[in-house]
Amino acid sequence: MRPYYEMDDTAAIIETTFRARNLYLKNGFIQEAASVYPYAIFIYLKQGRFEETHKMMEDFECHSGLFSNGEIEPRRRQYEYSRGMYFEGINQLDSAEYHYRKALAYGFQFEGCKGLLSLYSTKGNLDSVKKYAPLYVQSVDEAAAKQQTEAVLKMKSLYDYTQSKKEAENQKRKAGIWKMSLFMCLLLALCVYFILRSRKSKSINRKIQEIELLQNTIKQMEEGNGSPDDRLDEFEESDIVKRLKQKVGKKEYASASELGELRAAAVKHLPSFIQTLGNTGYELQSHETDLCVLIKVGFRPSEIAILMNMTPQNITNLRARLNKKMFHADKGARDFDEKIINLTSS
Repeated sequence: MRPYYEMDDTAAIIETTFRARNLYLKNGFIQEAASVYPYAIFIYLKQGRFEETHKMMEDFECHSGLFSNGEIEPRRRQYEYSRGMYFEGINQLDSAEYHYRKALAYGFQFEGCKGLLSLYSTKGNLDSVKKYAPLYVQSVDEAAAKQQTEAVLKMKSLYDYTQSKKEAENQKRKAGIWKMSLFMCLLLALCVYFILRSRKSKSINRKIQEIELLQNTIKQMEEGNGSPDDRLDEFEESDIVKRLKQKVGKKEYASASELGELRAAAVKHLPSFIQTLGNTGYELQSHETDLCVLIKVGFRPSEIAILMNMTPQNITNLRARLNKKMFHADKGARDFDEKIINLTSS
């Protein structure tokens, strides 16, 4: 599943997870069957499928044999970040904060800061957002440095292996052939290293751009006076909205950084709309805010399902549920769309 995760092939990860689980169960390996879930749990949480995630987390935590008194074994402690995501998704924010902070305490600086940044953004706590935004950027840099170090160590290991093999078979090979072999191995290692660094740099740049957008949003909120007017026409012509429309045409879902950029652009162009969303009495999660913004800017439910990597039925259910929680109305998904479209419209 890890190679599929590195390729961002979520469908293959889910299919492999349940195929592995069924094979384990078929052969009587109960604990192993329950231990296959972490990648699938993380993917489902990103998709907002919390009911399905709850069942997997319950099976994983109760039957995998990896937990003792509610604490997961040390080599799996990154799972605390997934726990935090789940509780944030079901609006149990105190529990979410508890698990994000546990991830930090266990040394997962990147995941802990990212979780707390998301949590405090949802709460609208500017002081905490300003605190954790630079820590998150720092953790991204440290993660990049760690990966580069690991790549260099792998390259050195390959070099050492080639050297020892050369000494063991020196009588069988000519020195010139082995020099060429060593050169090719080092060249291959260097290629792999620079490819990994290039990919990581792109990921880091996307995350830094997201942080910069967030910091600009904070600055605008602090400098703003009164209740600014929404500029829906400008928002519709913004770069992020145009890019999402292109993704819909290609049937590609939006990345987490792109959805974060969408929220930041909405704060800039639709400040009154975002403020009104926060005044409904229901505290929206990030994926729920994304849904409202996409509806406001004119995306159809089928297009939103593509961008958010969810099924059309999940989008329909989410709209109907938000209609009850935000507007105390039982008229369904279409009624919710009308309310969102007309919200703050003159």
